[in-house]
Amino acid sequence: MCVAVMGKQREHSELYGSVSNMMSDAPPRPRWLFKAFVYSSCCIVGLVVVFFALMPVWAQRVVPAWTMLAVAVGALYIGLEVIFALWVYCIILPDINNIAIPPKSHVPCREHFRHTMLVAQNLPKHVYTIEKLIRGYFRQANISDIQMDNYHSFFAYALFAKHFSDLTSDEKEEVVDMSTEVVRELLHEIKDGHFRVRPGFNPEVHHVAVTLEPVYYVHKILLIYAFKFFVWDVPEPIHLRFLGFTYYCKHGVRYWYRAGTSPDTKERRKATILFHGIAVGWTLYFTFLSKLSRDRDVILVNSPHVMVMSLDVAELRPGDFANAVQQIMNDNGNDQVTLIGHSFGTNVTSWCMRRFGDRVSRLILLDPASILQSFPDICYNVFYRTPFNALSWGLKYGMVSELTIAYTMYRQFWWYESIFWLEDVSDGLEVFVGCASDDIVLNPIAVNEYVKLVNKPLHQSVVWDGLQHNDCFSSEEALRDIISFINHGTSSSAAETPRHMANTI
Repeated sequence: MCVAVMGKQREHSELYGSVSNMMSDAPPRPRWLFKAFVYSSCCIVGLVVVFFALMPVWAQRVVPAWTMLAVAVGALYIGLEVIFALWVYCIILPDINNIAIPPKSHVPCREHFRHTMLVAQNLPKHVYTIEKLIRGYFRQANISDIQMDNYHSFFAYALFAKHFSDLTSDEKEEVVDMSTEVVRELLHEIKDGHFRVRPGFNPEVHHVAVTLEPVYYVHKILLIYAFKFFVWDVPEPIHLRFLGFTYYCKHGVRYWYRAGTSPDTKERRKATILFHGIAVGWTLYFTFLSKLSRDRDVILVNSPHVMVMSLDVAELRPGDFANAVQQIMNDNGNDQVTLIGHSFGTNVTSWCMRRFGDRVSRLILLDPASILQSFPDICYNVFYRTPFNALSWGLKYGMVSELTIAYTMYRQFWWYESIFWLEDVSDGLEVFVGCASDDIVLNPIAVNEYVKLVNKPLHQSVVWDGLQHNDCFSSEEALRDIISFINHGTSSSAAETPRHMANTI
């Protein structure tokens, strides 16, 4: 239950990397055995206490024994739920609702936004415009309702993760300049002599500001945590071991490793490294893992901070996490690797590309959250869009609002650390981008058009028709494309007619 010490971990975040290194050679702890022992012990102790407490009542035979036992067990369970809820609401939530100090960006956020506007201007008009970009930032407000101080408020958040009133004089000047620049581009696009951005602030207009808002949490009862543990956490490692994987914990990162079987050492060490998205674990990827070639090493890197109901929050910063992955590669002798990121896992691939991009021969981004991350689609769809079907309800109230995920997304995630521009990678890197046509999280058409826009010869993109977010790991067509690219760097479904950009990015 690492969430209980999050406040202390934050205080020592600067030392975390050194602590992780000191513990890197420690044997992995059997966490699932520990959890099973805790769950089972609580149940046994509770039943024993109830049994002996009710013995005097049973001796008098006032009430049937099984009735009293059922009532007592029910009361015990309700008591545990109340204690758990009080622990979350009175201890955990007040702590994680403290506004986090944003890390410094290696590239000024203003340059990211200029790049964003240029990409939006070059995408087909039916896909994106500057107006659509701004409306997304302001949660689909009418463009005429957004006033100048609203722009200042948004860019204070986007550039500095602050309220406008908390900015320094230099920061305010930069925010005003950025707002003026964006408004100028908007007016140029609209080309309506009667349209004006009015001065002042419209309190009815709200913009995205996730890291400045209270953590959105929907309470889950202990029974759901226990169900998840016994249904997923216990069988999953058994299945992974059946697929040939071994569990390790090194350099502060937990991962599963399967050694390649190719007689060619050089071929065997061309590892495939997979980073999962927001999920309950690796169960979603079992079909895909069973289809991966056993000739090469395979590494599955755990990201506990985006594992649903893990109650295990990692405090490693992106640079530390990528450095740990690089050290794991060094330990295994992996000089060249294929990186695969799925959904949130594509953010992790961004961290790794910055750290050891020269060692990546192929990059596969599936349901990519890192591409066009400065666009408003993912943020709006995940945090602000009103649920409209069963999947969106499950996303909002079952996953994003879960304690571990909510803490990560509202207090530990910074868009500029994970954004990935395809223009920045070398022309020799093979890149495959796969999206689902019916994705409710990202904008698959915009992502696909962006890949065409960049127009690098070794970049391929595909939008799988009729699939939803995560469905690429259960679709035969999608799996065939992904495996083909891993093995050969080609895909039969990849787009073949790239569209050139109107301007240089």
